[in-house]
Amino acid sequence: MPSPESSESSPLRSGILHLNLGSPELRLPKSPESDIEHIRERFEGLERPGIEILQNQEDEESNDDIDMLNIDEVDQVRGEISDSNLAVDEEFQHSLNERANQFTPGSEGNSINTTSFPSIPKPKVDFVYGDNFSLSTEVNEWFTERELKQLPLFKRAFKSFTGSADFNSLDDIQKSALITILNEKLQHRDTTLNSLLCIVFISLGSYHAHSSIESHQAAIISNNRLLASKNLIPTLVKTIQKAIESLKGKKQPIAANSQILFLSTTILYLIISVHIYEPNGKVTSQLTEVNILLILVKFIDHWKWNSSPVLRIRNIISLFSKCLQYLFGDFEKRSEVKSVLQEKYGISKEKDTSKLTTTPLDYHTFRDDITSRYPALIPPPSTLPDNFENSSSLSQFLNISRTLDSHKANSSLPPPSGHISTPAPSPPSTPINKAAKTKRSYQVNQSYPFIYPTEETTNTLSSNIPKSIEEASHLCSSRLQDKLSLKQLWCERDNFMKQERGWTESNQDPNEEFDYYNDIFKNDEDVTALIILERVEKFYGDSLPYLSSLVHVILQVAVSATENNDSFNVEAFKRSNDTEQETIRIKDIALKKSIYSLILLLKWFKVSHILKFEYLSTLVYDSNFLGIMAHYLKSLGDSLYSRITYRSTDSIELSFWKNCGTIQEKDLTAATTPGVDVTFCFNLTSLLSIGSLVCHKKTQRIISLSEKDLAKFFKPFFLLINNSLWKPILKMVKDITPFNGRKWKSHNMDLISMVYLHLKPQLRDNWLSGRDLDGELKDAYGQEIALRAIVQFYHLRRYNERMHELGYKKQSHDFFTREIELIAVSES
Repeated sequence: MPSPESSESSPLRSGILHLNLGSPELRLPKSPESDIEHIRERFEGLERPGIEILQNQEDEESNDDIDMLNIDEVDQVRGEISDSNLAVDEEFQHSLNERANQFTPGSEGNSINTTSFPSIPKPKVDFVYGDNFSLSTEVNEWFTERELKQLPLFKRAFKSFTGSADFNSLDDIQKSALITILNEKLQHRDTTLNSLLCIVFISLGSYHAHSSIESHQAAIISNNRLLASKNLIPTLVKTIQKAIESLKGKKQPIAANSQILFLSTTILYLIISVHIYEPNGKVTSQLTEVNILLILVKFIDHWKWNSSPVLRIRNIISLFSKCLQYLFGDFEKRSEVKSVLQEKYGISKEKDTSKLTTTPLDYHTFRDDITSRYPALIPPPSTLPDNFENSSSLSQFLNISRTLDSHKANSSLPPPSGHISTPAPSPPSTPINKAAKTKRSYQVNQSYPFIYPTEETTNTLSSNIPKSIEEASHLCSSRLQDKLSLKQLWCERDNFMKQERGWTESNQDPNEEFDYYNDIFKNDEDVTALIILERVEKFYGDSLPYLSSLVHVILQVAVSATENNDSFNVEAFKRSNDTEQETIRIKDIALKKSIYSLILLLKWFKVSHILKFEYLSTLVYDSNFLGIMAHYLKSLGDSLYSRITYRSTDSIELSFWKNCGTIQEKDLTAATTPGVDVTFCFNLTSLLSIGSLVCHKKTQRIISLSEKDLAKFFKPFFLLINNSLWKPILKMVKDITPFNGRKWKSHNMDLISMVYLHLKPQLRDNWLSGRDLDGELKDAYGQEIALRAIVQFYHLRRYNERMHELGYKKQSHDFFTREIELIAVSES
């Protein structure tokens, strides 16, 4: 018998290993001698034409091309039998087939192939972001559990005053007379509380006399329309003011004044909720005359410094949000007013939403890049003002045109070499040095003109411009989308640059381009939109000193609501007592009202004037909104889906309609069907939308947002399907992605992919690569300073008196005037 060493190196053994025989009968035993004998017995008597491969190792090594093929391909090349495997027993072949069937998709006992498992679809969240709140929801969210216990008190007070508990049974004359009497008694201090108790019972629809929610809501609507028609609103507002002043001065009795404040705000809240879609009626004019928004904002400012439960801040914030929605308009109305202004200032909007557009700044940058590369090209002119690139003005940092020649990576490239006469270089005259080669860059400096001709047969100037470049220039210019906010910003920027150069007379121009008050009296068809804008302007001018307090209080409500998400568990919530459930419900509703007020103000200020929006967004950013938003998202943890699907604000036992009396149980069940917690989804979407609005295209804020490391908190949202929740997250991901490194991008490639899939891009959108990040980071602080400087200039020019209240005043920049003032001070 040969030795083990000789058997391992024999051609026969080498050929067997090459064939990779898979039969268990051919596994190598412990003894090499028995291995060879075993194989000889298997091969004895078999006629296999391909056996020459095993016997001629030299031919196998010499034929490299055949070795690169599969065994079946080798047989096809030589024209031999395609089956090169050894014969297998039928019993063993049957066992192999059974084992192979276990690996097929859908077979029983398959524990390896993952395709056999059914795919689990992502849950779809049935929620659409909007502010079209129903009357049933608004009434139910106004009351707490403790306040619902006062419903029998309202009924007893009305019955003791009229002798009947059913206001709806009276005829129209009796109803009008009764309301007139109550309105008169409301103006006397001794009968104020009793009158309010009766009016609240009427405003709530004279409950305990209805058999369904529909009939009860119809009674609420009709009764509040009647109350508004009897000039009750001015009296209610005066009552609210008196109660506020008494509570501020801590006059006795404090409990009675707090109750008066609650009852009067309840009536006013219900009247506005009924008239919410009738913004041009008598209610609107009465609320505008008494300036209800300023009254409420001043009260919120007082509560910031003197917080107390008797001040009813939750009811005040709810009433404030409802007044904003009524006097300004909801999201849909805001879009209509914006369209009116775009038409007024000649801003055309792309009708086909599927077409990609570009901004004036992006087109300006593209135009500079393309003309520096192809000087013969004359693209359409830029729409930006002539003084756009003014390096001597602080406002240059607001929008910087970052062309290719300003990129650090491009500026380090050498200029292109001269023309070469042949497409390939000549051979080197000396032998190539075998030393280590230096790393060379073959990138082309895009800031220099293109030196190679595009066509060999023509030498005209126009022939040196490729057709694709001409098409790109025409495409960008035709898809240029101007913006109302940009027009407003450039108009104020011109005034700012004039002031920088000492031309102060221009600041006294009474004819403002974006002053809508004078246009109201021109019998314009769109006078309704202009009246709303004038309301926004008046509110901004009156409440400018109090906006900081308003933002502070709203964000404190958001901080308080974060506690609802900590360790949230549905089963534990169901087992909790009524007090704990009521606390969570109140905090969610308070967050809804407060955050809705903030986002509504941001959107309306942006339409009125972009610098109003920038001021409010600066207050939000300075109040650590990004940190509060990050903490809120972190508090959700793994309970996002549980919080979305469990309706904590729709408890039947805490429902206003349940406590009203004779309402059928089936109506309550229909009103509280299990599903999506709309309140929580609305709060979450509003918080994310505000974060996106505050940080958009502001490098310093984007860096702060990126430092919060929110990507891991964003990912659970994409385990659900809902475009309303996705949209603000994708906008923030698009903003922070360029300022993160490769490791972050590789770990969050799923978020980047979602941006490409679900967010509409721009025609020239280099958000992922190709940006001058070094330049943006260098100018980030300057951009923030320039923005705040132009906002301050805008306030001093338009709202000088209000700025004096905040401690600002104008100072002369004239050199001689300052010197004379200094001399006068030194002599005195």
